[in-house]
Amino acid sequence: MNIMETEDGNVLVSIPIRFQTVCGRRRLVVVGQGEVNDIDLDESGTLIRLFARAREWTRLLESGAFADVKELAEGLKMDRPYVVRVLRLANLSPKILRAVIAKELPDDFSTERLFNIKSDLWSEQEREIGLA
Repeated sequence: MNIMETEDGNVLVSIPIRFQTVCGRRRLVVVGQGEVNDIDLDESGTLIRLFARAREWTRLLESGAFADVKELAEGLKMDRPYVVRVLRLANLSPKILRAVIAKELPDDFSTERLFNIKSDLWSEQEREIGLA
């Protein structure tokens, strides 16, 4: 970040940023600031909607309404990688879901970390998020 005073007495602040798409949403990221915590109190509602969407899509697959994830993505008119990422949320630990709803997430929580959970074991998921 650069701060300069101009000849007319104004202050010019220059902040290097870039755009990043996360979960189908564009956001600003300050360059050189490391991982950015992209969740705030209002955003927990977005995560809750994603959890509900994941459960609904899982139900559609289990009921046979769609043969596979590719067909589901086409039916929803969404990108397959996004659908896969959201579907992974259907298997999250109830402790993580409660923490999101209660807005009791660790300070270093980010939605990117949530989407990068690889384990199906709830205890491992909770450890990865920082709830264990």
